[in-house]
Amino acid sequence: MAGRTRQHWPDEVKRRVVVETYAEGASVAEVALRYGINANLVFIWRKDRRFNPRLAGADLVPVEITPDLDHVSLQPQLKARPDVPAFDTESPSIEIVRRRPGQRRSKHSPMR
Repeated sequence: MAGRTRQHWPDEVKRRVVVETYAEGASVAEVALRYGINANLVFIWRKDRRFNPRLAGADLVPVEITPDLDHVSLQPQLKARPDVPAFDTESPSIEIVRRRPGQRRSKHSPMR
């Protein structure tokens, strides 16, 4: 039985295919079929920042390292919110804050 050779897709074609999958009403399966590409391969390309313009610039995010705060100086920053679980200020922890226009997300997790 003869072996199958892999098809090489130029980067520009990969970019074009990925962009087309984000068009309104488009599906990955339909776009892949139109180009004769397996849809699973297109999903892989969508995760690759070289081919997906939506991921461009997502490599690095700014990080701010702040000194350890003692329990007393942290108290004024604590606000009771019923939708956010309380956390222990005595244990080492890390807080990740994501800021986007119109929203702010924060995750506070104990370090173990």
